[in-house]
Amino acid sequence: QAVLPLHPDSQCPLVKVFFERKPLRFTRAEHPMRPDCCALAAVIDSEECAVAALEAEDRAIGVVLADNRFTNAPIRDEEVRLLATLARQAGMALANARAHAEVARKADQLAAAYKRLKDAHEDLVRQEKLATAGEMSARVSHEIRNPLVTIGGFAHSILEDDQASAVSQRNARIIVDEVAKLEAFLTNWLDLARPADSVRSPEDLNALVEHALLMANVQSLPEGIVLAKQFGADLPPVVLDPRRLQQAIINI
Repeated sequence: QAVLPLHPDSQCPLVKVFFERKPLRFTRAEHPMRPDCCALAAVIDSEECAVAALEAEDRAIGVVLADNRFTNAPIRDEEVRLLATLARQAGMALANARAHAEVARKADQLAAAYKRLKDAHEDLVRQEKLATAGEMSARVSHEIRNPLVTIGGFAHSILEDDQASAVSQRNARIIVDEVAKLEAFLTNWLDLARPADSVRSPEDLNALVEHALLMANVQSLPEGIVLAKQFGADLPPVVLDPRRLQQAIINI
């Protein structure tokens, strides 16, 4: 493999043709390629050669070299002109191929940019829909929760009334339990529709579990079910979201 430095004042015939863009026929006697001026001197051993520039968009992008190594016949002027014509056509073909490759690359970049823009737009629309659904869920949950609080309050009143009959207290217990289920469902629905940012802090697991059990009203377990609590004595603080852990315990 030979490397030809592109210096305008080079004595190498190939470099001269590249800059002058004129086909040239030369022999060893006319243009001797000395190793000190042309790296192809050790590669080309033909007595006669012709060289023409590959042209594209009014500039040279390379050269084509032909020789008579196998025929040893003199290279005629018409053959040099034919080589120059073929070299121009080859140069234009190479330039068109490069342009086509560049257009294809730009088209791929444009398609990728369009896909990213489309994905971003769809994500924005999806987020807007989720935000709207979250707001609607919050309103609906608020409207439902208020009557539930009232119903649950009256049911608790019946449970605490010593004058209420056993049937009334049983029915009140059912109402309290169902209200608790609905409130838990609303809480979970709100968390799903409008997830809140997690707030993590070092917490006492024993205290969190105890508080969650109080919120779950475990004192009113159905008949035949007993809750056994056994806390670890030396548990270190754990970094977590206390609200979500308590909600998980209540759900269980």
